[in-house]
Amino acid sequence: MKKLKSRDSNFEAMRILSMFFIVMYHIFVHGKVLEHATGKISILSIFIESILLVCVNSFILVTGYFQCEKKINFEKVIKIINQTWFYKVVIMFTLVFCKVIMLPDNITLIRTIFPIDYGTYWYINCYILLYLLSPLLNKIINNCNKKEFTRIIILLFVTLSILPTLSKDIFYNTYTGRNLSTFILLYFIGAYLKKYPIEKSSSLKYNNNFKVKYFGGFILFAIISTISFLIYKKLSEHGTILREIGRTFGYLHISYASPIIIIESVCYFLFFKCLSFKSKFIDKISACTLGVYLISENIFIRENLYTLSGLTEITNITFKLILILFFVGILIYILSTIIEFIRQNIFKMINNTNFVENYRNWYRKEIAKLGIKINW
Repeated sequence: MKKLKSRDSNFEAMRILSMFFIVMYHIFVHGKVLEHATGKISILSIFIESILLVCVNSFILVTGYFQCEKKINFEKVIKIINQTWFYKVVIMFTLVFCKVIMLPDNITLIRTIFPIDYGTYWYINCYILLYLLSPLLNKIINNCNKKEFTRIIILLFVTLSILPTLSKDIFYNTYTGRNLSTFILLYFIGAYLKKYPIEKSSSLKYNNNFKVKYFGGFILFAIISTISFLIYKKLSEHGTILREIGRTFGYLHISYASPIIIIESVCYFLFFKCLSFKSKFIDKISACTLGVYLISENIFIRENLYTLSGLTEITNITFKLILILFFVGILIYILSTIIEFIRQNIFKMINNTNFVENYRNWYRKEIAKLGIKINW
């Protein structure tokens, strides 16, 4: 919360909306909305998904924007690992106790109770690696002038976004965007926007016109992404060559590394950057966003929530159903936020006990011997 106080609530509002986008995106994917939607509803569903796809990229952009001027804090890494491990274990045993699921096989059980995540949350693994690499990335950023930094971003954008997307690159496996290399590209872009603000390099006065332009750019690239997917669906009905070309248009829509999605994400980020306001309520809700992700995308929740709710069996996608799905997404978000808020307060009470304080003091002394500073 100390870090949240130093930021404007506009970025915290963006985090909340982006996390809601993640929840909705998973509902669309696991519910196979795009597969079953037809006609105008299909176009609407694709457009909605195009908007939702900025979710992950926006989190990494804001990380680069702030972390490029900060030193690494190992306490943050430990907290993320502990929080991830907590939800993995508690959710599994809670569902077993409630007889929603059977006790998993030995391999799954060991992987669940082990603190290190085994790919359950790909985002967490990539984020931690990115964060640990941030001191090295910041050295590159701080030792480059604007021209050099621009060249680095252009080179990474071409090699990690444009070329992999157009060629469906499988050697580096970067075309999906669910990897460290894409995160590094987005980190650099976020840092660039911090170091060289667009509004300062423009001859125009920084006013509401920028908000309109960024929001317009966000919608425009969402429309381009929608058109790309419609082309993919059309070409997939033809022969081998056209089908392969169509797949490229498909990746322009579904990949986090897609140049269209990255530019759309930047416009989305810059729109919120133009806003400026303070709200303690928004800051508190934003502090629960990671918990929302860990709960809603937990492997045991994911494999049972959509099945038990009957979402996976729905084949007739209507406008009314899409509205219902958004209501479900809001409900999932609110319940997950409440659970995470309760967890945070329980952990605060535990951390204030004498036992934990004594352990913390001992840990400080031991870790200090290694030359590592932990600010608790």
